[in-house]
Amino acid sequence: MIQFLVGDIPPAGRIIASLPDKHADWLRKTCFRGKDLAFAGNTRWNSFGQMMQDDDVFERFAANCREVARDATENVDESFEIIHPKQCVGWESTAARDRFSQTQLEPRKRDQKWRGEWVRHAANLHASLTNVLTFACTFTHFVRERELTQWSVVIRTIYPGRDMGELEGDVTAREGRVFYDRTFPGEPLP
Repeated sequence: MIQFLVGDIPPAGRIIASLPDKHADWLRKTCFRGKDLAFAGNTRWNSFGQMMQDDDVFERFAANCREVARDATENVDESFEIIHPKQCVGWESTAARDRFSQTQLEPRKRDQKWRGEWVRHAANLHASLTNVLTFACTFTHFVRERELTQWSVVIRTIYPGRDMGELEGDVTAREGRVFYDRTFPGEPLP
């Protein structure tokens, strides 16, 4: 498990984040596949550690964590987007539904919980570059000795692109977005 201090919360608290091994293993197969591999859902970083060393990513992640911890009164699952101000973070794993004709899409049911439409592979279609990175986290509140307040933030997933919310029901109908599979080619880096 990877653990790191996100920051302090005045007057007497702190936020500790972690990425469990099972989530880290999954992310190595989805969004940390190599910074030069232009595929849907991949990032421009080789690893989680490399991504968190990007000051813009870390500072925005920490600011979102502080905001959730400040406003939450109980344990909560929370997703948030960060926008990188200087560069693309990777290739989208979803796209606006209205960019495609019905013949370019196919419905898929991922499991009993959710379904959506997926973009069919075609030579002229590419996953777009994006500067948006989504984090889905579980925030757990602890009160330690002498009133020290601590939030544990478990990172459940990270992906380049818009926050899709919970994967429940017909996600395409709810969000107006369609999915690319992980082998879908991304547009070339500038």
